[in-house]
Amino acid sequence: MTSRSARLSYHYERRGLGRGKEITQQFDWQQGQVTGEYKDETFNLPTEPGLLDKTTYQLALQADLAAGKQDMQYRVVDGDEVEEYHFRVVGEDRVTTRVGQFDAVEVERIREPDAKRETTLWFAKDWKLPTGAPEPDRNRRPALSNHAQGSEHERAAGQRHSGEGRLTQSLRRETQRPIKR
Repeated sequence: MTSRSARLSYHYERRGLGRGKEITQQFDWQQGQVTGEYKDETFNLPTEPGLLDKTTYQLALQADLAAGKQDMQYRVVDGDEVEEYHFRVVGEDRVTTRVGQFDAVEVERIREPDAKRETTLWFAKDWKLPTGAPEPDRNRRPALSNHAQGSEHERAAGQRHSGEGRLTQSLRRETQRPIKR
């Protein structure tokens, strides 16, 4: 983990959309511990090389896509445990958003075979950033996910991710069962 991408703290807060949720994580790289609070319980986890949080894995994913990688895996502190996040490039597509059309790289998160949802992201090729929401299709329910320190979109949605980082936007489409292609 480079000092550029080493996370020191992570805070997520959601209010106004269903049940409220708050997660805090503090990364102490010298002591080798991640501590925090999730579901009103404190936790303590060991750090490991390359360990990311739910914001920095998205930055790592963008960098890996820009480097031409097709299959990416990250160890991510998710709530109060470390999860393996696995992504692969599905292909390229032209997507339509509220701000125009973009040539995009389609990336899907690989989940367990019995997973109850699917996550797909489209990254604008010219911007090296994820795009906004394309037109819905294949009976999927789109939900735009914004990650920034107190951005206007997040305040409007009642969500906030904070810590080091820059604005990134990603489209998540989730369904109850994976779609067969």
